Parts: sequence; structure tokens; C-alpha cells
Amino acid sequence: MIQQPKSLVHTTPSRWRQIGDSEGLATFVQTSHADVYPAIDPTTTKLPQPSVVCVVGASRGIGAGIAKAYAKASATGLVLASRRISGLEATAASCKKLNPNIEIEIVECDITSASSVSALAEKIKARFGRLDVVVVNSGASGAIVPKLTDADPATFQQTIDVNYIGLFLSAGFLLPVLLGTEGGAKNFITVSSFAALIIRGPFANAQYCVSKLAQLKLMEHIHEQYHDEGLLSWSVHPGSVDSELTAVTPEPFKAYLTDSPDLCGGFCTGLSRTGRERAWLCGRLVSAKYDVSELETKKTKVVEKDLLKLKICA
Repeated sequence: MIQQPKSLVHTTPSRWRQIGDSEGLATFVQTSHADVYPAIDPTTTKLPQPSVVCVVGASRGIGAGIAKAYAKASATGLVLASRRISGLEATAASCKKLNPNIEIEIVECDITSASSVSALAEKIKARFGRLDVVVVNSGASGAIVPKLTDADPATFQQTIDVNYIGLFLSAGFLLPVLLGTEGGAKNFITVSSFAALIIRGPFANAQYCVSKLAQLKLMEHIHEQYHDEGLLSWSVHPGSVDSELTAVTPEPFKAYLTDSPDLCGGFCTGLSRTGRERAWLCGRLVSAKYDVSELETKKTKVVEKDLLKLKICA
């Protein structure tokens, strides 16, 4: 469970109830946002020059929003990776329109394949010779089933392969490029989910929730193992976004998927812009919905109590 706030149970589409504590993860920061606002507006963010950004899972939805945010933030190079080239071409066209000077490389990549992710790393080195930011957005859910015994084994395995093994492979092949870039930003971000903490309710899909929990824990390990080499790593919940991944959401709850697919991109570019100033959030789970100014007021509490990490609380 997350240490302060502890564990969460989803009770209604619009409300999280916390167990054993007065402050829930979704309300850890009282002021929340559903769309980009001035403090995280990527059009006012100037990234260091040069800045090469790789977005894994950039073909549509949140991933496309993240790619466009970095284009707006003056990234000099953008690597768009996904299993679907057609979606990447559309994202690339949008990014080029926003930033005509940006160099874009489109790479077909299966995040569950070691050889495919290795080839992605080699293409980045060959085209740009550097890498400053990686955002791993690829995700899989599968149909929501009420009981584990109802789950399709192949779908369960595929969800784990994308959400957990995919992060492992992305880190294994892309971290050396990030850390080997002299003077680089060394940002490693994964699009996480509060669903990692759900154990009951209409969204308690074990194959998704457990794999996202494993992903979150792996990000903590990544932080612990590489922060002394300058790595800045964050797990970011993107909000409740109507996307391909949420197509499995029960129909009565879809009306609550009201957050913009651009919100996460603005939050991520904000992290990249502030860099070392937000190092205190590394290795933790934060929400793109959090108001960044209010979040900053929580710094002392978060650091002293080592909050927003997975812990067992006796």
C-alpha cells in the first residue's frame, strides 16, 4: 500500500475512500485539475537545448498528448514509438505543426520484445546521439472480469507483459542511453495509475491492477538503483481519461472520464523543466491532476515521512 496515504478502495466513480487514514491519495492535494493550466502549460516551458525525448506508446490518446506537449515545450528531437506506425504518423504530423523545427523519428516497437526495444535504443543513438527524457506510456488492460477464475490466461499474460515486463525492457535498454548522455536531463517517467491500489469495486481488474502495482514497485527500484547516477524518475497517474485503454470501462461510469489527454503531457513537461527542483518527488507516485503549487507545499511532509511510496503499514 502507499505510505500516507495508505490503501484505497473505489466506492463510486467520483470518490475515493481511504482505509485507515483521513487523507486519500486522490485528495492528497486538495486542488485538482482536469486540463492544462498556466503552471504546467508546455507552451511556456522552455526545455534545455538540445533535448531529445522518447515517448513509448505515442500513437494516440495520452501518449499523443505527451508527445505534443514536448513539441510545444521546444524539444529539439522526438522519438515516437509504438506497435502501430499509422497512429505514430498522425502524432508526428501534429507535433511538426506545433514545432516546425523539431526532428522526429518514428519507430515501430513492441514493448514486450527485448530485441524490439533494443533496436529502439540503437535507432535513438544513431539518429540523435543523445537522449534526455523517456516517457513510458504503453499500457494494456483487457476486459474487466469479476473473478480471477473468469480471466483469460492469454489476456492476463499479455497485460503483465505490456505493463510490467515492458517497463523492465524500456529501462534496461533506454537507461544506459539516458545516463550516458553528457549534460542530459536524465528524466525517466512512466504513466502509472491509481488503479494499482484498487482491490474491489467495478474497476478491480486483477490483471491490470496487479500489473500496474508491479510496475509502480519496479519504478521504486529504478529510483533506488540509479538516482545516485543522476537519474530523475517519476510515476505519474494521468487522471481519468477517455481513451482506448478505458474502452473496457462499464458504460455507467464512462461519464466520469472527463480529464484531458493533454493534462499528463503538461505535467510531465513541467517535471522536465524543473528537473532537479522536483527530485524530492522521484521514486514516488504523483497525479497529473495535482496542483503543482499546492503539491510543493507538501514537500517537507512527503520527504520526512517518505510518503507516496508502496509500504506495508503496521
